Amino acid sequence: MKGINRFGFAAAIALATLLAAGSSGFAATKKPITVKGKGVADFSTTNFSYDGKASAEIVYSTGKDNLYGTFNAQALIEYNPTPAGTCTTTADGTAGHSYDVVGSTL
Repeated sequence: MKGINRFGFAAAIALATLLAAGSSGFAATKKPITVKGKGVADFSTTNFSYDGKASAEIVYSTGKDNLYGTFNAQALIEYNPTPAGTCTTTADGTAGHSYDVVGSTL
């Protein structure tokens, strides 16, 4: 896949999933919570598609953090890039490409 580090994308999805799952339990907390952890993720293209336009990927991740201890996650994700030639501005002001999630199963 051009323009994106697949490992980084998979790791970001896994981390976002874990943080979203735990965020509701800490909504009433007034003090900031420091999350410290580490983990790894592995992915593989699958013979599956939500919309028939691209293959989905299956992502496995595992790690350990100071909130929940050891964690394992699995996700099936399909994403499509913006149309060819379309660029977006990234958070640091450089040009980049957007990838829209077509479907995801956790």
